[in-house]
Amino acid sequence: MCGRSSPAAGASSTAPITAQEATSASTRTSATAGTYAVTSAAATNAAAAALIFASVERIRNPLPRSPARASAPARWPVG
Repeated sequence: MCGRSSPAAGASSTAPITAQEATSASTRTSATAGTYAVTSAAATNAAAAALIFASVERIRNPLPRSPARASAPARWPVG
C-alpha cells in the first residue's frame, strides 16, 4: 500500500495522501468514466441502428392486409 501501514480496524488514517496517490486515483476514476461513456455510446448507437433497420424493413415489407380489408381501397378517395 505504497509503503504506508494500514490503520487499525475502525480507525481512520490522518496522513495526507501523496501526489502520486491522488494522480493514481484520478486516473482510475477517469478511465472508468471513459469506459462507461464509450460503452454507453456504443449501446445507444446499436439501439438506434436497430430501430432504423426495423423501420426500413417495415417500409420495404409491409404487413399483409387482412382479408376483410383486401377489397377496401388503399386510401380514402379524394372528393
